[in-house]
Amino acid sequence: MAACARQGKRAKVILSNVTNVYSNLALEHWILNNWKFSKFDCLLVYRNEPCVVVGRFQNTWREVNVSRAKRQGVSIARRVSGGGTVYHDLGNVNFSFFTDKPSHCPAKNLHFLSMTLNDRYQLTVDPNKRHDLFIGDKKISGSASRIIRTGSFHHCTLLVNSDLVKLSGLLHGDKTLVGAATASVPSPTTSIFSVTSRDVTSQKRDVITPSNIIDLVAESYLSLYRQNTEVAVDLWSEECNQNSENNVILVDKVTDEILDPHHESYEWIFGRSPKFSREFEVKGKVFTVFVEKGLIREVDNSENCDLVGQRKFPVLAEMGRKRKKTNIIDATEIKKVSKTFARGEGPDLKSIQDKKLKRELIVKEKLNAQAIRSAAFNQLLLPEERGCLEADEGERTLKFKQTDIVKHVDVGSARKHFSLNLPHHGPYRCAYSRNGRKLLIGGAKGHVATFDWQTGQLGCEFHAKETIRDVVWLHNRDYIAVAQKKYAYIYDGQGTELHRLKNHINPVHLDYLPYHWLLVSTGATGFLKYHDVSIGKLVVELKTRLGQPHSMTHNPWNAVVHLGHSNGTVTMWSPSMKEPLVKMLCHHGPVTALAVDPTGRHMVTCGLDKQMKVWDVRTYKESLAYYSHRPGSNLAISQTGLLAAAFGGQVQVWKDAFKTKQKAPYMSHLVEGAVIEGLDFANFEDVLGLGHSKGFTSLLIPGAGEANYDALELNPFESKRQKQESEVKMLLNKIQPELITLDQGHIHQMKEEVEEKPLDSLEHKELILKFKMKGKNSAKRRFHRREKHIHDEKRQKVRAALEKAKKEKEGIPEEPRTILDRFKYKEA
Repeated sequence: MAACARQGKRAKVILSNVTNVYSNLALEHWILNNWKFSKFDCLLVYRNEPCVVVGRFQNTWREVNVSRAKRQGVSIARRVSGGGTVYHDLGNVNFSFFTDKPSHCPAKNLHFLSMTLNDRYQLTVDPNKRHDLFIGDKKISGSASRIIRTGSFHHCTLLVNSDLVKLSGLLHGDKTLVGAATASVPSPTTSIFSVTSRDVTSQKRDVITPSNIIDLVAESYLSLYRQNTEVAVDLWSEECNQNSENNVILVDKVTDEILDPHHESYEWIFGRSPKFSREFEVKGKVFTVFVEKGLIREVDNSENCDLVGQRKFPVLAEMGRKRKKTNIIDATEIKKVSKTFARGEGPDLKSIQDKKLKRELIVKEKLNAQAIRSAAFNQLLLPEERGCLEADEGERTLKFKQTDIVKHVDVGSARKHFSLNLPHHGPYRCAYSRNGRKLLIGGAKGHVATFDWQTGQLGCEFHAKETIRDVVWLHNRDYIAVAQKKYAYIYDGQGTELHRLKNHINPVHLDYLPYHWLLVSTGATGFLKYHDVSIGKLVVELKTRLGQPHSMTHNPWNAVVHLGHSNGTVTMWSPSMKEPLVKMLCHHGPVTALAVDPTGRHMVTCGLDKQMKVWDVRTYKESLAYYSHRPGSNLAISQTGLLAAAFGGQVQVWKDAFKTKQKAPYMSHLVEGAVIEGLDFANFEDVLGLGHSKGFTSLLIPGAGEANYDALELNPFESKRQKQESEVKMLLNKIQPELITLDQGHIHQMKEEVEEKPLDSLEHKELILKFKMKGKNSAKRRFHRREKHIHDEKRQKVRAALEKAKKEKEGIPEEPRTILDRFKYKEA
């Protein structure tokens, strides 16, 4: 350090008052990547609330008792440097020494710390070869380093007055995991306060506090560079930068620009663990689970292959710790859960005489039983359970306001309730992406924006300068479709116009069928149009003959489009039929809103007759009816079956609305002085988005989102690589429009039926004798007919060759063929 002073280097000390581990690690990473240390060195000092920090190349499950950390509310983080796992709390002080790459020397930094503590408190702190600090045979500090091209840092901990009991309990993970991850080297630990409490007086013990040690180290660090402490300035003030003369810099907050949400995600903390395996025992049978990037990739010797691709290893690991006492899953538990997935009693096979039919039913019953057992097994392994609001005796959940809910939930959930004040461009339509991460809003006066609503990161924002009637996401978060005044447009994630769909004239409603890659629109002309976005071709346009529809949605089970018309009817459409598949009279007036539940069994409609009706799509009959004080304008159904209905400026959420008639809504919210135009639930989140004339509002609706997700289907935390892979898989698994039918189960059973006529019917018909001409079927005539067909085929080939030569002579190029031709719609 003295050599650095002789070279004319300056020093800076940054004191962070932030106690969030993710904020301090982000600040440390930002300083390393953005500051240059050729003219000065830097010391960052910070403390964290209780947390466990693992090294970059470590397995989180192997190093940390994850279940205990979750119960005690201890955060788990992963840093960008190597090394082992450490425990932080407010009794632990963290030092980060920043230098340029040639000056990087952890041994000098530890020598400076040990000499400072020994001189002040008469201790015997000594560093070892692994760059740790010891007092006697017990460890008080661990360290790690990070070196890049423009600089380096060496950070270390210092146990001043930490909770050593909690430390030892949290740093014991599952040691049965087999993998190539870096393992921590266990050592007996102690704290400075524990050592000094036996050797010094009580007056001196009071001096040994984390804040006093921070002041001591900061002053000693600046004195090595022959600098004195000056008036501290804030890091984000205008007068502070890396070239300023200020020696002491304070940090009271870390801005959102520095924070990286990825460092708090499952993919970084758990998914960065090197691939590993673990054995489990179920009912005496041992099977091995292989985990990579936090997902179960393979299961050996097990019939439960549904685990592959899912984040269920944490629960398996937790249950596996108890395998010495009992099996992971008891057979009685599976039987209990299986009852919820059963579809009634099976057929009486003994009474069936037809052997072929009996054999087919036996096979189907076995497959059904296997599916029920697999679903029950997965149900027991689901790591999360959805919750809901529960009122005390004499209270109703309807009376709970959003402010009350926000006060009683955790900080992460409270941030999901927010409002965007946009009164000049509304009313707004809104739509969440299929994985629930992105939000799309479109104002009627031309304002369009996409952003990550959880982090606030803006995707794109632009003004279309014309009326916008509807917005919808396409196959991923990089493409959106907007229904503007004259045509429908497609934009990319940066807001760049890619396509103007001239065939979609005056669109009013838009919808997207993800498994068919079809953009559906309907407009003032009354036409229903299907557009294949994978090849950019209009598949079909159907004339409804009922004028402009008032509402549109699609059945997520079979992709049949539902339209609500002004005469109170609802029609169901498929691109393979020119006439509607079903036509139902639902209201005595225009149908203003439509929604279909995720199972495809129930349809909800609202009309100007002030009624909200629930219909059974299987029987096309009304099952329930609700009356409202004013006509409904929007409907939305969540993944768990919660029904949201908008009436002017009020939105009501109904629970179990499809099973029995409810006396009162589950929740209610009023947007004062506004009219709600957009309504949508966020998948996998307990959030309902409202687009209204004043902007956008996000509401907390407990129990709305599915608690568990299938990463191979929809992944809220997907990376860029995973997004690309899923897009290719969706394209390869694309379903042709001709397969959109009411009953998807009949597609594989279609066969030609031959009409059988009874022999008795021949007696009532007159027999007409046919007299054939002599020689018409002679061998000579058969030969000439065969020769004629041969000559016709040759003639067609010659004509095709002449036409091709003519085009080449005139310079007419042939139509190019691409790999996407296999997905083209086949014309009849």
